[in-house]
Order: sequence, then C-alpha cells, then structure tokens
Amino acid sequence: MELRILQEGDITPELEHRTSVLLKQLNPELKPRGLSETITDANNLYILCALEGDEVLGIASLAIYQVLSGKKGWIEDVVVDHKHRRKGVARILTEELIRLGRELDLNQLLLYTGAHRTAAHQLYEACGFIRKNSYQYILFP
Repeated sequence: MELRILQEGDITPELEHRTSVLLKQLNPELKPRGLSETITDANNLYILCALEGDEVLGIASLAIYQVLSGKKGWIEDVVVDHKHRRKGVARILTEELIRLGRELDLNQLLLYTGAHRTAAHQLYEACGFIRKNSYQYILFP
C-alpha cells in the first residue's frame, strides 16, 4: 500500500470519480466538492490517499487553521472503500495524519465522528484521541 498526499498534478477524472464514490460510502447524502476545488494553494488542506496500484483504498483529510487559542488541525472525511475495510487502512491513514500534525507543530488535533460509528470510536481511542464532553452544533447557511 502506498500513502500519498494528493497534489494538484495528481488529479485526474478517474481519481475525482473514485474519491466521490468513497465519500458517498461515508454518507450518501453528501454533495462532495471535487478534488480540484479543494486541493488549492489557498486551502490549508492535506488529502491523504491510500493506494494499491490504481485502486483507491481509502482517503482522509487534515484541515489546518490558526485561531487565538492555537494552531489546530481537524481530521475530516476518513473513509475506506467497503471492499477494503477491516484491513487496518483507516488506522494507517489516521496515524499518518497524526504524524503530519506533529510535524506541522499543531497545538490540537480534532475530529468528529457520528455516535453510531462504534468501530470509528474504537479506532480513534486506540490512536490516542480522547472523547470530549461537549456539544456540537451545525448550521447550513
């Protein structure tokens, strides 16, 4: 398995399609943006891709931002193709994003996962994340 942080030059119509299919597996109601919209110099986003040959096994992203309380990273869109689940791909992606967060000298690394995703809870706790006791709010402007 090869891990690659996607760059603008990596984007092909086939890769756009495969990542869109993966995101639909994460949540069928998502209306994902394309790689070409998100992988830009202006967007502080790393998209990590797990590949075997031409096949995309999974993806995960790390969004970086700075606020008064520190330099933070937010892990988003961790998804492994249903054919490749339970092989450790999500753990490898997550651990690589943690390593990248340390390399970027982040103060905090955050993520959100749904309450029903018990396998994800176990994975993130095994990787050292601590469950926060807080409320999450959402607004669709």
